[in-house]
Amino acid sequence: MGSLFHLVLLAAIPPLERSAGDAQQIPSWLMPAFIVYTIFSLTWTSAISLAIYRMSKTDRSTDGLKAELHQANIKLLDERDRRISHQIAHHAQEVANAMIEIGEHAKATHEREMELVKALGDARDFVRVNAADKREFSEFCKEVRDGREKMLQAFASLERQVVTGDDLRKILQEVRRGA
Repeated sequence: MGSLFHLVLLAAIPPLERSAGDAQQIPSWLMPAFIVYTIFSLTWTSAISLAIYRMSKTDRSTDGLKAELHQANIKLLDERDRRISHQIAHHAQEVANAMIEIGEHAKATHEREMELVKALGDARDFVRVNAADKREFSEFCKEVRDGREKMLQAFASLERQVVTGDDLRKILQEVRRGA
């Protein structure tokens, strides 16, 4: 163990007289401190090694959790994307159905308009064929006036005469024949 503390400790120990064959000796007064230091150093080194081992183990499990979390996140994002694309497809289908309905309604409306145009054309043709012209209308008006005048004359003659029931029947029959 060539730590810095050992070097300082050896530097603090006064040099011993050595002979050529003697090994380096530690003073006896320093031996209990050296033993305590050695035990403390071994314990401390073991504790640090254990802490580093546990941290690396936690790091590895954290890496595994990170990978699982990443996979779960990807799954959630894929599910969300799938749900959104499904909703978009559903809305697009609704829009397409609405467009089809609008087209069908427009086609039906166009067909109804064409039927109305045809009916108006038929009515116009009917009026052209069957309508009276001005001359016929004026003749009809003249007949109505004549009939009106006959009725007024009949009423005037009634006022001048004393009318009995038989006379009244005759007058009414004349009016009916003349109208």
